[in-house]
Amino acid sequence: MRFADRAVSWDEWVKANQGLTYDEIVNQMPARNGFAEEPRLRYVFDPVNPKAVVDTRHVLIVGKMGPTFGNANALLQLKTDPSSAMDPQDFYSNRLGLQVLQLCRRKGINWMDSEQTI
Repeated sequence: MRFADRAVSWDEWVKANQGLTYDEIVNQMPARNGFAEEPRLRYVFDPVNPKAVVDTRHVLIVGKMGPTFGNANALLQLKTDPSSAMDPQDFYSNRLGLQVLQLCRRKGINWMDSEQTI
């Protein structure tokens, strides 16, 4: 399981980010290689599928900007970071981000608003 050595539990991730806004979480660590900033605790064991590790940067970015952005990012990686491009884990996390986006829209939730905290 890729990045299992850096992953934390969902409860740990929530505890570490309690009271922070979307922007505060996403921008905890600086951008690298021209890509978006990232959360300090980036990798989380999927609470539904413990054999999977979720990349929260992908979930958060695709959850806010939509799947087109995630797919464009994967294509950009082919040029800038081929060793990381088209990683199945990224697409798994992108799908979860899309599910978050769809759920928030259905429920009228905008937790990614700069003032809303988790």
